[in-house]
Amino acid sequence: MAKMGRPKVDKVKVKTITIRVTDEEHAAISQYAKAYNKTITQIVQQGVDMVINQRR
Repeated sequence: MAKMGRPKVDKVKVKTITIRVTDEEHAAISQYAKAYNKTITQIVQQGVDMVINQRR
């Protein structure tokens, strides 16, 4: 029988970051994510990547 579950990844993400946002910010992020068929997590990760890559 085949193993079930999530596939293995190269870089395991074990750290969690929690932020507080206003209702308006949450609505804007949610609307953007829905428009581009992405999750809120994916949108925030893209933003973090953009900031990190700007400094290089």
